[in-house]
Amino acid sequence: MLNKILIAVFSLGVLLTITGLVINGGDFKGIVNAFSSDDDYTFVEKVGDEEVKEIKIKINNGNVVFHIYDEIGYKLEYYESEYDKKIVSMKDNVLTIDNKKDLKYRFFNITFTTSKVATFNVYLPQSFTGKATIETASGNISISDFHFTTLNIQVSSGNVTLNEVEVDNESNIKLSSGNIDLSKFDANSLNIRSSSGNIDIKEANILTEVDIKSSSGFTKVYASKLNSIKVRSSSGFVHIIDSECDDVDLELSSGNVKVILYGDVNEYQVDARVTSGKIYYQGKRIDGSIYNPSGSKALRIKSSSGNIELDFKEN
Repeated sequence: MLNKILIAVFSLGVLLTITGLVINGGDFKGIVNAFSSDDDYTFVEKVGDEEVKEIKIKINNGNVVFHIYDEIGYKLEYYESEYDKKIVSMKDNVLTIDNKKDLKYRFFNITFTTSKVATFNVYLPQSFTGKATIETASGNISISDFHFTTLNIQVSSGNVTLNEVEVDNESNIKLSSGNIDLSKFDANSLNIRSSSGNIDIKEANILTEVDIKSSSGFTKVYASKLNSIKVRSSSGFVHIIDSECDDVDLELSSGNVKVILYGDVNEYQVDARVTSGKIYYQGKRIDGSIYNPSGSKALRIKSSSGNIELDFKEN
């Protein structure tokens, strides 16, 4: 029954699109412009001189970009319309941004806006070291050169890019669809949940643990210093390259694994097992087994299908 409904909706959409093309003389751009709603939006700037100790952002869709603010307090820049309002409030040094969306009647209630109109710009002093919670259904998150006590990011569809970001306590990133790119990222702990998309971590320093669960995508950790890392992946490659880590725990259903660690191979207990695939340890093919059981550090890898390559480098 559900399939019939979906087919009917899809067929209706195709029919209406074709009808629109005929009416517009084959001009597809005219159809897109009919859905576009940029003209409904006006630019808004909000400035406050209160100190921000915590920020909470929850919007239906749109990009969120953090900028360094040279003044005291904060500044917000965004676009809003009669049917798409941003609700900004400040209480007890907590800056809250919410979204109130009441779509006026449109063709299928579908609207499109350009990236400029769909971007929410946040300006905070570089001295800000508070908690940040960011949630959006659709859009990209971009933060560079900021310091947080705790960082929580949740995105249904979009990319998360963090560069030179420091987090004193825990950092949590939840992404349904999109890529995660962390560069020069320092935190006490890192928790990532990703349904579909690549995870790229470069030059990170995580003091306690990294916990990654991914359904599909390439997970790569490069030139990083970690205390421990646990990765659970249903489908996709996992590479940990030129990094330091005392405890590596990887489990994959399908995909190749490549681990190259800086450290003394004699300090690591190695437990590598694969159901269907090959295992290479220090350049030599081996059978799945435990090596150096007395090692104080651990390297555990389990894969149902795929090849495993393990190697070590001296510091």
